[in-house]
Amino acid sequence: MSKNLLVWLILVLVGGCMASSSQPSSPMSSAYRVMPVSLKEASKTDFARSPGRLLTDFVFPWEQKQPPATRFKAWYTPEHLYFFFSVEDLDVVLAAGNSEAEAAVQSDRVELFFACNDSLNPYYALEMDPRGWVFYSRGTFYRQLDTDWRWPGLIVEGKLVAGGYEVRGSIPMASLDSLNLWQDEAQTQWKVAVLRAEFSHGETGDIQHSWISWQRPDSPHPDFHIPSAFGDWVLSKTPDLD
Repeated sequence: MSKNLLVWLILVLVGGCMASSSQPSSPMSSAYRVMPVSLKEASKTDFARSPGRLLTDFVFPWEQKQPPATRFKAWYTPEHLYFFFSVEDLDVVLAAGNSEAEAAVQSDRVELFFACNDSLNPYYALEMDPRGWVFYSRGTFYRQLDTDWRWPGLIVEGKLVAGGYEVRGSIPMASLDSLNLWQDEAQTQWKVAVLRAEFSHGETGDIQHSWISWQRPDSPHPDFHIPSAFGDWVLSKTPDLD
């Protein structure tokens, strides 16, 4: 591991301590519902026309200001789980690095964490930048990360758009089974954190770090690697998929 990547891993693990350390309010609890779609609908590449329930309830858990807009959708077919982020960002930070993973973890990015259980033993993280580059990790509580792990079959695409960027991708449903991510015997629930690292250029050229999430983690300092950062996803199942 390069010295540069080690420095940035330390930054990620401390959760962006340059952000404000004001106390967060109590965690949100509403579940996100993931709807089944036809194979034809699943492959749409325009966010506005893509299927899925729109999620916009994102906050700065440790800063007293309104975050830039983050819009998210997820949907599924029998074979894949699909996700799509549409991000407002007028100052996109794209870092260089010795690898795509090293560059991604130093850049503006969106993140999905999947937990096997409330104890986060284990949990799996996908941190995806506007180029579609991914920093992967398999973790156990507390913050024991294997950064050589890769999510089998993951596909991610990213692009810069006017006023921000988009990231979309797909995850094989078979991999969600093999990683034991179902929270119930009926296979209708996952435990997921939907997150965003919001970086910007400071006046002196330094990089400012802020942290955006769907849930409000129960921590006085920035930290997404704890159970309260995760919320519930519920899969709707219908018999009329075409």
